[in-house]
Amino acid sequence: NEFLGNQQMLPVFAPNNTWDQRVKWEVFEQDGVTPTDKALISPFGVLTLLKEGNVKIVATALDGSGVTGSYDYNIQFTITNPLFVGATATASSSNYGNDYTPVKAILSNHGSFAGWSSGEGTTYNNPQWLQVEFAQPTVLNQIDVYTTESYFKMRDFDVQYWKDGQWVNVYSVKDNTNVIINIRFAELMTTKIRVICYVGDTAGITRIDSIEVYNDASAYGELYAEPPPGWVLVSQGAPVTPYNGMIVHDGVQSNLTDGNLGTLSGASTEFIDLYLDLGQKKSLGYVTIHYARHWNKTNKVYVSDDAVNWTEVVSGDGGIGKYEYLQNTTTTSITDLNVFGALLPANTTGRYVRISSDQVYVNINEIQVYSTNAPYVVPPSGMHLISQGAPVTPYNGMIIHDGVQSNLTDGNLGTLSGASTEFIDLYLDLGQKKSLDYVTIHYARHWNKTNKIYVSDDATNWTEVVSGDGGIGKYEYLLNTTTTSITDHNVFGALLPANTKGRYVRIRSDQVYVNINEIQVYSTNAPYVELPSGMHLISQGAPVTPYNGMIVHDGAQSNLTDGNLGTLSGASTAFIDLYLDLGQKKSLDYIAIHYARHWNKTNKVYVSDDAVNWTEVVSGDGGIGKYEYLQNTTTTSITDHNVFGALLPANTKGRYVRIRSDQVYVNINEIQVYSKDAG
Repeated sequence: NEFLGNQQMLPVFAPNNTWDQRVKWEVFEQDGVTPTDKALISPFGVLTLLKEGNVKIVATALDGSGVTGSYDYNIQFTITNPLFVGATATASSSNYGNDYTPVKAILSNHGSFAGWSSGEGTTYNNPQWLQVEFAQPTVLNQIDVYTTESYFKMRDFDVQYWKDGQWVNVYSVKDNTNVIINIRFAELMTTKIRVICYVGDTAGITRIDSIEVYNDASAYGELYAEPPPGWVLVSQGAPVTPYNGMIVHDGVQSNLTDGNLGTLSGASTEFIDLYLDLGQKKSLGYVTIHYARHWNKTNKVYVSDDAVNWTEVVSGDGGIGKYEYLQNTTTTSITDLNVFGALLPANTTGRYVRISSDQVYVNINEIQVYSTNAPYVVPPSGMHLISQGAPVTPYNGMIIHDGVQSNLTDGNLGTLSGASTEFIDLYLDLGQKKSLDYVTIHYARHWNKTNKIYVSDDATNWTEVVSGDGGIGKYEYLLNTTTTSITDHNVFGALLPANTKGRYVRIRSDQVYVNINEIQVYSTNAPYVELPSGMHLISQGAPVTPYNGMIVHDGAQSNLTDGNLGTLSGASTAFIDLYLDLGQKKSLDYIAIHYARHWNKTNKVYVSDDAVNWTEVVSGDGGIGKYEYLQNTTTTSITDHNVFGALLPANTKGRYVRIRSDQVYVNINEIQVYSKDAG
């Protein structure tokens, strides 16, 4: 029997004029005894078909006679997708009454209301899911999800596959507006997939008209692909160079790798042709380009080891009706924003990645290159070390040996600490929740196992943010990628995911007798620094001189070094610019400035030997939301008092210390300069 929806069963009585024709309906496996999951039957004889196979439908007379009748039913569905042959579809709940059953979602009927819908409302506390279990382990690299048009679309959902006893996300969607969601990823093998929805349509119902899975995605056209889960961004901050005479306009090319989709750069010529320098040859797996306008010509990606000899690895026609590798496949306007996303051929490697397209006045927001292997990353410029002196605590029974754990944040690569257990597991306390961007670990021996980093707000609930395989041949996040000995020193360096925050940073690795020299955590935001112990105040009573035309008001400038936080001085101009004379050249290590009102501009500190030639040593953005080097990081009023506190770079020396900020009517209570050296 071909699947055509719910089937109405009718009893036939002999003789046909039997007075009581009530029956009890049941459906079993073919033996007539074993319960079945292939079909359901209602008290009124409506048969809902769920899976292919043979079932026996049994009707039992309710007149007390116990007479039964049966019917053998062969359930067959028209499954056109070869990977779904023999598959089983199940769901958290289903609208069986309207025949929106799970199996209908794998019959390749892509029209609205052609598939499954949930029988319950959908919320984050009660997510609804549709699962497909394959007849055997199946290799795939593409999943297409068809939801219902108009206001019946699913909005927030994950697409997942089964791996090692748990569900793993392959794609996540929030605020979905598309009817068709095409998902490309690195080839994987699994026994089942599912779509789990947290926000359904406007009525709270989850609707999936169809799911398709493919292994050879090229047979279905060059589709837009998302970056596969677990792949690593390797192009952040990479230098960008125009090529073949391309003329840059509308922003510097460094905007293209700054991690900010709000900045852009482009070409005023009739083409765009530029390349990224990744710093060293790397394994390359995926490229995405965020356009400020749609590219409707042929778009190409090349790789090279020398920026001279190029190998084409991707070529896609972005023209209307083709939309190869483009996320928006319905636009007919070249002014629409779009995103290009393409998997690169297996085993692609190179130091340079080049983008080329024949477009006029094209702007790009961001170019991102991903690798299947996580490379070592040096601390990016502009990062601030925030873990110096942070307390270190062993975790999960780790036993410390070869030096106290405080050695790990003392700033000295010559000291160390480690574990005599078969693992290292410890965490740093940064004192308060902070923005976290980069971690580096200097090992006294190479770690060749999986090395993990977690963050937490409470040192109890941990979120994994980095996991790298340090094994020989992988060397993920490791500086030395040629060693074959675990006794060799090495350095681990990794960027953390965007918007990572936490007070505690935890390091975990399954190694035996492992020593570490130093753990360093960095942030793009410079935090306020408390006065370190052992520092000596060297600026008390130092003369203060206005500079660059600053006009003093509200008290003599000598108030700024009198040791009294109740006195003040300031500027009636649109800026403050003044310097202290320490009497002679000294070692300088820390500065604190007590403000009578919050400074929300860029605040700078300079040093000099002659009060003429200045060297900038600190620059912090005090703006709302940044609060660099500021103690109060919640104020939204520029009239609030605040304190600026910053460590100066190592080996900073000078006789004169200058403060500069572009503020109007700013008052200061005290400026204090400290040195590790007494006197």
